[in-house]
Amino acid sequence: MRTPDQVFPSTSEKETIPTEIAFSIDGSAVQVFIKLDGKNWSEVKHGQFHIYSYKTNAVIYSITADLGNFNDPTGWVETWNFTLTHKEENSLYAVATRAVNNFDHHSDWVCQRTETHGQDGSILSMEK
Repeated sequence: MRTPDQVFPSTSEKETIPTEIAFSIDGSAVQVFIKLDGKNWSEVKHGQFHIYSYKTNAVIYSITADLGNFNDPTGWVETWNFTLTHKEENSLYAVATRAVNNFDHHSDWVCQRTETHGQDGSILSMEK
């Protein structure tokens, strides 16, 4: 079983949403990429993101889980959400949140039972 930090490794103890995020949007298909090493882009949660858009706004989201099994009933549920709205011709405002719930977790786990993270900023470059 993977812990949430293995799915989305932290770039520091306090920052669990990387500052460099890229989206690839093609109709209703969306991919999310992050830079973990400062050089190479890596896709996050392949095939797990969805997008809903209306006029100037869009929400890109993923809800995934590991519900454990008969021998190991621990599990987690993780939600990522990116809320986007147009700022100028080639830029967006963005708010990112991530929430994890490690339900019925082992007492020896280092991670918290529940955690949430968020940040906001601007996406300064868009390509068609």
